[in-house]
Amino acid sequence: MISRRFKDISVVVVVAVIVVGGVTLALMSSSSMQWFVREGDTLSFTVEVEGFKREFDPLNSSIWNDTAPPYSHLNISSFTIEVLELPTLTSVYTADSFASHVIEHTKSSLTSPIVLVNGTELPDEDYQFLNVLVSRSILPIGGWIRLDEFYPNEPDFMYQCDTYLSSSDVSTFTIGHRYYNIDSGRGWNAAVNKSTGVPIRATLWENEILGNTWISYSVTVILTST
Repeated sequence: MISRRFKDISVVVVVAVIVVGGVTLALMSSSSMQWFVREGDTLSFTVEVEGFKREFDPLNSSIWNDTAPPYSHLNISSFTIEVLELPTLTSVYTADSFASHVIEHTKSSLTSPIVLVNGTELPDEDYQFLNVLVSRSILPIGGWIRLDEFYPNEPDFMYQCDTYLSSSDVSTFTIGHRYYNIDSGRGWNAAVNKSTGVPIRATLWENEILGNTWISYSVTVILTST
């Protein structure tokens, strides 16, 4: 469990900008960062699901039939993850290497069944995407300003992109990824507590048109205890 008092950390941020083949490349030393969470810590979340699955009559496109979105049965469910393996912060990062070495590194595992609002338990192996969402959102603290410079706040072209995104405010750091092509896409984003590196809230979403079917939904996990 995370019960340690947050201590003031005096660090030196080392940033270099080099030019390779005419391309400007920003580097950030990991000496500005450290893990506040520890292996063995547990985090508990509740789940909120929103969206729809909409099908229209191919003979009369003005007739639509709405049904529940994917994963709607998970609404108001709960689960717990355990931090298992944090990557060592020993290298100098670029935006790509930070994404692959830290963001996409599997740091945690589901340690409990998914518990529905009626008390029914679902096998955790069927819902690993919830752990992936939380794992991507666990970040080292420190270096927030430089980390924010790695990724844009918004895609250059919002209807066609494949990019990580970030933004920063006083107490939280937002990290995520968005893939979109015209009218279909998917992505995730999380609001991370700057003091702990733990996601307060994280969302996985998808918007897809497949033939006569339009699926649009989001699955949001909300931190309830640490």
